Amino acid sequence: MWSGGSHTLLIFKTDEGWAVAKGLMHRMAKRATKLDGTCTGEHGVAMGEREYLYEELREGTVDPMKTVNKTIDPSPLNLVNPGKTGDCESWEAF
Repeated sequence: MWSGGSHTLLIFKTDEGWAVAKGLMHRMAKRATKLDGTCTGEHGVAMGEREYLYEELREGTVDPMKTVNKTIDPSPLNLVNPGKTGDCESWEAF
């Protein structure tokens, strides 16, 4: 935890447990961004945190990032990072 980061491992066996885990992760991400922290890890935004990207980076940040990505990778196949970019608001976390 040198960087102040926290790695959480939630173990569950049932659908109810999965729902509790998802709710907990959601609350943790919301709390982190509310405190001007981050819900991302040392490797950037994970698939499970994508829905928080706009909230965390604030308005006017994500769209330029998308523009840079499209400039580097104009292919409709999204070869640079397939399945990882696009409209953040339509992504489902976890």
